[in-house]
Amino acid sequence: MPAKVGKKGGGEGLVAYYVDKKIPWKTSPLDYFIRTDYDCKGRPFGREITWYRFGDERNVPGMITEITSFGWLKSGDLENAGIMHDIRSVEMLMDHCCPPELVNAVLGTERIPG
Repeated sequence: MPAKVGKKGGGEGLVAYYVDKKIPWKTSPLDYFIRTDYDCKGRPFGREITWYRFGDERNVPGMITEITSFGWLKSGDLENAGIMHDIRSVEMLMDHCCPPELVNAVLGTERIPG
């Protein structure tokens, strides 16, 4: 995750980019992922949420049964999972909205989060 912001996320203003992260299990034939929106300072919007896996299968040692993250559970196409989607408007760019994670991704200086 880009920023340590505590249980409330801390994102303010408009969404600068988002990242889709696949959950570590499948609950149906669909692919589920968590979409997290980030502000101009790289802070996620919303609250920290823990998602739980329920099913008829027995718990296998080492099997992940929960994941904690910021964002919303969605389903659909995962071909772009883990990639930052820059959705800043021209006005945001003129206002110098430049999240550190996007700069690092463009310069290739750090790993892309997600």
